[in-house]
Amino acid sequence: MKILHDRGISIYGAIVIGNIGETYDMVEKTAQYATDLDLDIVQFTALTPYPKTKLWDEATAKGWIEDADWTHYDFVRPVMRTPDLTRQQIAELVRKAYHDFYITDRKAGFLLKRAPRFLAHKNFWWFFKMLPGFMRKNSTLKDFLHYLSKPVSIEDFTPPTVSKPIPIEKLTSLA
Repeated sequence: MKILHDRGISIYGAIVIGNIGETYDMVEKTAQYATDLDLDIVQFTALTPYPKTKLWDEATAKGWIEDADWTHYDFVRPVMRTPDLTRQQIAELVRKAYHDFYITDRKAGFLLKRAPRFLAHKNFWWFFKMLPGFMRKNSTLKDFLHYLSKPVSIEDFTPPTVSKPIPIEKLTSLA
């Protein structure tokens, strides 16, 4: 990582939370590993099944999909459980991973830790160029920090009750 950072190359990580076989403790360790790697930007997403994938087939067959509202299939809201994690736990882990990486990074916090590197290399200046736009989209930094700090409730993610997912055949016939 140091070699890349010394050359002004940003490192982006994408971590899926709630993979089959992962436990709560395993996900927490993975999220901490993202911090320890000294990544510049990280995206944490909930495992999301999509039609015509092996995950979809397995999740449907085993009854893991609990949310059939297609507007929730956005990689943020958990739409399925796994044998080891509930949707509530996956929601908590996604938010906790973001919070721990961006807010309470044990090595001094996201901005303090990365600011010298971002300022020293012109290649990192994109971060400061995009920051005002990001801040306009999030009413205030305080609101953003509050969002990441509040406890997660699965009700935040729960759509109206639907008994089963819409079959893929019906979706393709609508197109």
